[in-house]
Amino acid sequence: MKNFIQQEILLMTGTTFSARQWCEKEAGLQNNLTEREQLTEACWNGLLQEMLPGIWEQTEENKKLFLWDIKEGKSFIELELGE
Repeated sequence: MKNFIQQEILLMTGTTFSARQWCEKEAGLQNNLTEREQLTEACWNGLLQEMLPGIWEQTEENKKLFLWDIKEGKSFIELELGE
């Protein structure tokens, strides 16, 4: 029987964490994106492990987790990760 790892992370918007400049400076887009869009873009661009190193799930076999989906709520962004 195989066990699959799935992880869900809620990022609250409107906080000091979400207000950080996460967008890549080389892209030159950070002035055009909202706080929520910058945070979402940073997650899609692979910065999640850098942003949240303390909660990054490591599997027993050191399998990588991939971001599958981002759902936006009124005051949060939900990240769904899986193998």
